[in-house]
Amino acid sequence: MKKFFCLILAFAVSLGLFTGFGKTAASADADAGETTENKFVAAPLAVLEIDDENSLAEIDDENADAAIMSFTLTGEIADKEGNALTTAAELATKLALKNIAMVYRIENSVILEAFKAYYEASGLKDAAVASSSSSVLIAAAEIKNLNVYYIAEDISDRDLAAVAITQANAFGATTIILEGETNYDTVRYIQSRLKSVWVKTESDKVSAANALYLGGYGIVTPSVKNLNEVMLQISGAVKSENGYILGRSPYIVAHRGLTTVHSENTVGAIVDAAKSGANHVEIDIRKTADGKIVLLHDDDIKYAMRNADGTAASGRVSNMTLAQLKALKMSDMTSEIATLDEVFEAALTPEARDLILLIEIKGEEAELINLFAEKISEYNIASRIAVISFYPAQILRVRAEIPEVPTAVLLYTTGGANAFEQAKAVKSGISMQFNGKGGMKAFYGEGGTKEAYKTAYEYFAKRGLPLWLWTYEADSMKEAVKNGVTGITTNDPVNYTANEVETLLVNDTVEVNELPANGSEVTIKARTYSGEEKNVTTTAVVLEESGDTVKAVLCYDSGVFGLSSRAVTFKKVNKGNDPSGGDSENSGNNGSSGSGCFGSVGGTAALCGLATVAMVILRKKREN
Repeated sequence: MKKFFCLILAFAVSLGLFTGFGKTAASADADAGETTENKFVAAPLAVLEIDDENSLAEIDDENADAAIMSFTLTGEIADKEGNALTTAAELATKLALKNIAMVYRIENSVILEAFKAYYEASGLKDAAVASSSSSVLIAAAEIKNLNVYYIAEDISDRDLAAVAITQANAFGATTIILEGETNYDTVRYIQSRLKSVWVKTESDKVSAANALYLGGYGIVTPSVKNLNEVMLQISGAVKSENGYILGRSPYIVAHRGLTTVHSENTVGAIVDAAKSGANHVEIDIRKTADGKIVLLHDDDIKYAMRNADGTAASGRVSNMTLAQLKALKMSDMTSEIATLDEVFEAALTPEARDLILLIEIKGEEAELINLFAEKISEYNIASRIAVISFYPAQILRVRAEIPEVPTAVLLYTTGGANAFEQAKAVKSGISMQFNGKGGMKAFYGEGGTKEAYKTAYEYFAKRGLPLWLWTYEADSMKEAVKNGVTGITTNDPVNYTANEVETLLVNDTVEVNELPANGSEVTIKARTYSGEEKNVTTTAVVLEESGDTVKAVLCYDSGVFGLSSRAVTFKKVNKGNDPSGGDSENSGNNGSSGSGCFGSVGGTAALCGLATVAMVILRKKREN
């Protein structure tokens, strides 16, 4: 019976039920990918790489957010061959007038000394040095008001990414520029640990689309014009009135765990936050009187802990032993106060294996950092941690004692320059309150917050700093997502993670009977925040056509926040040939994990899945 079923499916495929592409009534308009309205939001910074006359001329287009260029010993900007394009002084004047942030690439210490003299004499502001040289970066970090970016080569897995993060920490670099091979999961991991990633790409549209898919904070390209054209083209796939395409899925941070179900800062709250699909959990650590580390937001325990009769407990964590604290209950009257050991053990279980612990250091004791470092070493868990704190001294201690762990300074602020200077002083990212006393509304003006997020994102992103904001309720989250905020701390993570797709899963190459055109509907797999896979309908946006080959981006319009895939190469085969998906291995900056399912237009997702299964079975039989 099973054999007969598979043969029937195979016959259906040969008759063209799995034909690939066509037009439906809903997608028959041929102008998909041809719009004048930009519905591409949370877009990456457009970083212009000035390395020839053409890229230099693009400055006049006023589309770049930042520029990266090679500084020479004689105070000039060089092209790819080392020939002078213009003087650094002339270019700096032009970039400043257009509000384009300046990043100077320097690869040896002699040139850095020349740059230092130029930098101090010119009175430059908002300039940065980028380098792959450790000696250059360490020396550059000591130059007043100068930020540094670490340039790395091929980084295509988490282990290499963790090493790169450690190196960036050592150099005082908040941004990592990836010039070689990488993939979506690697970029997302680096940025999950409070670093900003800029991805280098070529100027053609396919390369630009692949770079967009990676979700980096910035894209380094010799043609910002082409990058913007691709984003506008992708916007054309959005048909819903209130729909947008996200340049980057936000990181959802569960504030003190899943507190809608559990008491805050408890093991249950942390594990269930991971199960809910949150990318991070924000927790607070303190030191007890007997030198143990526990989780509690306030030193005064009355706010979160209870006596046996349910009354508020009294005392302070700093004056109590672990045994005394364990004798009490959390506010739910079932949970106990959690130790850092218990949290690390829970984080290493399969249920929480992808969760990043965003740990706030409470208190100013130097001993707390020493104990914290010992626990991280004991559990070998540095790659799963980032640290935040209001105390600059504690951040500096973490950087010194635990160089593997990135940091961000917590801020209530009333000025962007002030925030930037505070973060730069401790070589850290920024996590800032979005409202309340001295927060975002005071910073960017009273009244609505719509433009506040966008302004904040642009201010800090240009300076190599991702922006993580706290604390959100359901009604304010989506505006922040739309305007580019990287990480969103919320008391209700499920409000976002329950319904949103985190990434699209596609193959690099797919053989089809019929090539897609703009507007063709294609069924593929998508991964949700909770890690589940589901079928979604996407719209093809054609980037290149050549004979029997089409390269297209697949765009998912959710009605709110959709996503675009990397470029897929569709190859036409004779009708009746096996139109199965190609391999899913990563290739250069096109990387992704998982595989996609490409189905017939107007067909069901079930047909797509069954046809694929049938073809896999038949292929196995032929191999045997």
